[in-house]
Amino acid sequence: MTAHVLVIDGAGYIGSRACKALAHEVISQARIMTNRDVLVTYGERRAGDAATLVCGAQRATQELGWVPQKSTLFEMVKDAWVWVKNPKF
Repeated sequence: MTAHVLVIDGAGYIGSRACKALAHEVISQARIMTNRDVLVTYGERRAGDAATLVCGAQRATQELGWVPQKSTLFEMVKDAWVWVKNPKF
């Protein structure tokens, strides 16, 4: 069962600290995975934007018994690309 289903009654984000990526790394991986150019516009950080975002799975593991199955940037981008290409999307 996915963490998203397990946490449906709660609130929060679930991730894995095993993958620490900068925006340019995610964009680069998306270009490789999709074999397409990814248009990017860089700008100044907006008021209220977080300087750093951190997400962990420890609480989900402790409270729900959930363990992340995919933790590399490659796996995450690949899954996102498969999801986008799905005709049901």
